[in-house]
Amino acid sequence: MTPMLSTAETIEHLKSLPAVRERAQRVYAKAKVQDLKHFDVDVSKLTDVAKFVVALIKRDYSDKNLNIPPHTRLRHFEVGNVDRVSKLVESWKGRADNMEIVRRMVDLIVVSVLLDAGAGDRWTFEAKPDNMQGVSRFSRSEGLALASLAMFTEGRFSDDSQRGHQVDGK
Repeated sequence: MTPMLSTAETIEHLKSLPAVRERAQRVYAKAKVQDLKHFDVDVSKLTDVAKFVVALIKRDYSDKNLNIPPHTRLRHFEVGNVDRVSKLVESWKGRADNMEIVRRMVDLIVVSVLLDAGAGDRWTFEAKPDNMQGVSRFSRSEGLALASLAMFTEGRFSDDSQRGHQVDGK
């Protein structure tokens, strides 16, 4: 029998590489038998996809420069080497339990990623100087991350003035 985990232990487990791999394997198993509702997987194309990705990496990051930048929403929030998310989470401590903090982070990340879908680079976001270290104008994913973070912290995604750090249906 598996012991019950606390909320904090559950959160840590779900963020772990083994947990991500286990869930990915579940999705892949369903994909192989065409048991997914929202997309299909053509296993015969996996080798072609892997070769394509490797070719892009070799093209854009030669053997001389193996410093491939991480490309995730959480890292976009850190543009300019400012750890904005940790500061935000720290501001919630004592006022929100771990589960609520996770809910808020999911809300922030999901809305931020959805706003980034295909926005391109023809716009810019000007960050407030107190949040930056010299740089204040950003475009593309980093700019969208900072813009959505600012909107989230200002409560613009919430219809409840008492619960600004959330994203609701409206």
